[in-house]
Amino acid sequence: QIYDFVLMEGVRLTKSESGFVSFLNAEAKMKKMRIWTTYDSGLPKVLDLPENYQDLNQGAWFEIIHNKKSLIINDTTKSDIAQKLLLPNPPIHRYILIPIMIKNRLYAVAAMGNKKEPYVDSDVNQIRLLIDAVNTIIQKKQDEEQREFYRKEIEKTEKINSLGILAGGIAHDFNNILTAVLGNISLAELTENTNESRNRLNEAKKAIIRSKELTQQLLTFAKGGTPIKKLSSFDILLRETADFAIRGSNVKIAYDVSDDLWPGEIDEGQISQVINNLVLNAMQAMPNGGTLCIQANNKVIHTESKLPLVPGNYVVITVQDEGIGIPEKYLDQIFDPYFTTKKEAGGSGLGLATSYAIISKHAGHITVKSKVGIGSTFSVFIPATPDKQPEESKNMLEDLSYGTGKILLMDDEDIIRKVAKRMLEKLGYTVTTTINGEETIEIYKDALTKRDPYELVVLDLTIPGGMGGKETVKELKKIQPNLKAIVSSGYSADPIMSEFKKYGFTGIIAKPWKFEEFSRLIHSVLHNE
Repeated sequence: QIYDFVLMEGVRLTKSESGFVSFLNAEAKMKKMRIWTTYDSGLPKVLDLPENYQDLNQGAWFEIIHNKKSLIINDTTKSDIAQKLLLPNPPIHRYILIPIMIKNRLYAVAAMGNKKEPYVDSDVNQIRLLIDAVNTIIQKKQDEEQREFYRKEIEKTEKINSLGILAGGIAHDFNNILTAVLGNISLAELTENTNESRNRLNEAKKAIIRSKELTQQLLTFAKGGTPIKKLSSFDILLRETADFAIRGSNVKIAYDVSDDLWPGEIDEGQISQVINNLVLNAMQAMPNGGTLCIQANNKVIHTESKLPLVPGNYVVITVQDEGIGIPEKYLDQIFDPYFTTKKEAGGSGLGLATSYAIISKHAGHITVKSKVGIGSTFSVFIPATPDKQPEESKNMLEDLSYGTGKILLMDDEDIIRKVAKRMLEKLGYTVTTTINGEETIEIYKDALTKRDPYELVVLDLTIPGGMGGKETVKELKKIQPNLKAIVSSGYSADPIMSEFKKYGFTGIIAKPWKFEEFSRLIHSVLHNE
């Protein structure tokens, strides 16, 4: 409507027969044109322009696009730079071209044609004043829209932050519950003699560990976090995560996993989250069901590779769907936060952005290829360590590490204190439990005074309303510089968990604890292994 007004007024002010505005894209190519004539030209008001409408590398168009100055051509038959304009009947034999600049970019070109008398500078000036006035209105409107956009983005960020805090709190509390359940299941395994019961308890443990991974996703969303890496195999992690993600759906998975797949130093919870996100993304792209192809292979990246990766050994996990596909114009934005092409399917725009961030923190990379109507392929490159092999998991009863010594354990949850005490006593240790840092320091000092010191302290990182693990270990180190301390938390994404030695801890364990891992950690810390 604004440019219709510009054309109508421009034609009237310059006493021309016709006028048009050609809109240019970021590459200065003409895409659309609005037309205004004092007669019936037989053309629509808005016209999509063909790719070869004008040769923009020569003549009048070249002059105005590159020099961004107005042009007056009063006789097209006598001008070296004149080009044939749009209207064929009657043909335009005289015209002016005026560039329309918005924020230093050539946004459009206005033209007035077929004035009865020759065009003069005052005609250009009148159009220029008209365009400047209109640009001021447009600029103001755009500024208002931009302010509104930023306001909504800030509001969205605040909501995300609030959700993050809520998610973190829920995950922390849920991990405490899982710790108690998993601990009691592990203790039950020690006393249960029948194979059938042990198998059922083992299945229950697997469900708890899967729940742990789900809470880890909440925590990663809440706080991000540096990966807590350990040497791991990809095969089982890949299959278990993907199979769990498609439960209850009409999607099937076809696996093609290399038999000699290399292991890698990874944060299993975070890599599981990436796989889960890619599988969910593929399922949303196939609302009517279909087959999801998942491949995993070894790959050596060489110096000449175009991928932004350090040359070396990688495992490549490929997730290929046969869904709706992603338009090419969106591929560069697909990993941007909040960007989604699946709003109607419940997409939040966070899954792929989170996955990209996680893989980047693992010094890896994600690529995407897609064709509309055919499907999408996501490839995840993760650094591998072919010269190392992770330890094979054993039966829990065979894998427990027993020992002796005095342990002081701090946790604000009564149910966790009880199950931890039972677990550690089952391993042979003498255990005292406390509820906060103040009590821990008091009991630790008292034991030193009586020359019956604790050999190890296990500290919960977060104590609501009290002194947590970070502050407690700092105070205990002042009393005993050679203190051996393990930090435990449901907030495994907390920076302290990835840089625990920097804060004075000897070891870490994330909730919920696996009995065998907990026993090995305590044994290794006590024996300086």
